[in-house]
Amino acid sequence: MTQGFFSILKNKDFSKLWSAQVLSQLAFNMLNFALILKIYRTTGSITSVSLVLISSALPSIIFGPFSGVIADRLNYKTILVFTNVLRFLAVLLLILADGNVLAVLEVVFLINAITQFFAPAENSSFPLIISKEKLINANSLSISTLYAALLVGYSIGGPVYAAVGSTLFFIFCAFLYLISALLCYKMSDYDKKEIRVLNILTFARDISSVWADTKNGIKYIYRKVNVRSPLIKFSTGWIVLGSFVVLLPAFGESVLKIAATNIGWSIIAPAGLGMLAGAYIIQKRGETINKRQTVDTGFIFVSLGFIALVVYPLYQPFFFARELMVLFTMIMGFGTAMVYISSQTMLHINSDPEMRGRVFGITLMMANLAMSLPGLFVGGLADLTSPFIAMAILGILLSAYTIQNYAGKNWQRELGIS
Repeated sequence: MTQGFFSILKNKDFSKLWSAQVLSQLAFNMLNFALILKIYRTTGSITSVSLVLISSALPSIIFGPFSGVIADRLNYKTILVFTNVLRFLAVLLLILADGNVLAVLEVVFLINAITQFFAPAENSSFPLIISKEKLINANSLSISTLYAALLVGYSIGGPVYAAVGSTLFFIFCAFLYLISALLCYKMSDYDKKEIRVLNILTFARDISSVWADTKNGIKYIYRKVNVRSPLIKFSTGWIVLGSFVVLLPAFGESVLKIAATNIGWSIIAPAGLGMLAGAYIIQKRGETINKRQTVDTGFIFVSLGFIALVVYPLYQPFFFARELMVLFTMIMGFGTAMVYISSQTMLHINSDPEMRGRVFGITLMMANLAMSLPGLFVGGLADLTSPFIAMAILGILLSAYTIQNYAGKNWQRELGIS
């Protein structure tokens, strides 16, 4: 794994893009988990926690398909630089919004609206700076970074916020975005598209063609089965993650008997290690891996780990209960890596170059919707019943979906997915 990752990082453009990804995702996850804990402790409502995710998802609904069109029309490097600068400024607004839940949610919306334009440009850059045979390694490293940032950010976000106070915490996260912008600026001009300057008048003239390109992107995904299928699997993985994150603080306190501030170390950290292990296995096998089988097998691991966590009260009396809980959480993270890495690689390989920005703009939209809207439902269900019942229902639905993958759907008919 290390050798494969280091060989990818010898590519100077990719190493800069990867470094920018490390810093921006660390900032995002530290902010996200600190704000989730703050709002949960302020309101005491699980449903209110899901509002953070809803604020994150709304930009996808509004800008999702259009962001991919913009990425296809503009220079990727220019988008990467300016979106990171804008996120730096947006995070600083949290200093003014601190203490006002509504204002915090509005800033979360703004940050994610900017990110909606960053992500398609970032993902579409991979095939331009990395050879096709190394895309699986690049995606493994990218997804590993995502999970490592999730692991570190969710583990230290809450404690650091409590230790240094809100102002210093927000300034630190903001400067991570600023450094990311500088790293992107130092990349070469790898995207050879003509640099176009967008202003209000230009955008107004082009709005009809932007909308036409957006519709073409949606039709393209719908008609191209080897793009649509991994997109569905990718989105399903985010449904599970979003619902899990919403329920985790309350489920941890009421069922697992873990303080909310310790959830990061007790649950997120083992899951993150499992994700890194999954990335290691996939990267080790490289291009020989059967990606569609890896996705379906990943859902099996996720289901097993999820159900085992839900039934924790059954084995809680045993002295090794906590060790088992950590093991099952790692299994769940292992399966999640298999789902995300393989499905994202299929999207890279199977998307036509001129449509790739639109594909990843819509993919990000679907991922954010999948992570937030079901989270609102399970949050309300947990408030009406209990975190345990909500988590159990989610586990049953996930298991049913996993079984359906094998018993009810014939993947072999979907030609071109491998």
